[in-house]
Amino acid sequence: MKTLLRIDASARINGSNTRILTDYFQSKWLSNNPEGKVIHRCLASNPLPHVDENFNGDIFRGLLLRHPNLDLLRVQDVGLREVDDPAILAWAADNGRILLTHDRATMPWYGVLYSLVSSKLSDSNA
Repeated sequence: MKTLLRIDASARINGSNTRILTDYFQSKWLSNNPEGKVIHRCLASNPLPHVDENFNGDIFRGLLLRHPNLDLLRVQDVGLREVDDPAILAWAADNGRILLTHDRATMPWYGVLYSLVSSKLSDSNA
């Protein structure tokens, strides 16, 4: 069975253009994959963060200062500092984590590719 990981990152739950676009994509994906499963994460209402090494450290520290019980992990905390982006995404998915990053160079492309071929990646790692 194929799985689509949908992550809504807009702070606007109603009226968000990105949510409208992902609603459309999800409906088309489900029509092409009727037995497919959708995992939906909304960062505005249910954040499950995991921070990579490119994430601003000041923001990380500020979040922990304001919310000491927040479940935040950094890449270096779980031994993934020298690991490539696809492996970090796989770890985050396998552990039910949302990845926070400021890496605009490579991570967005790997994220899209990972979500599109995640079932094939998990089959090849078996």
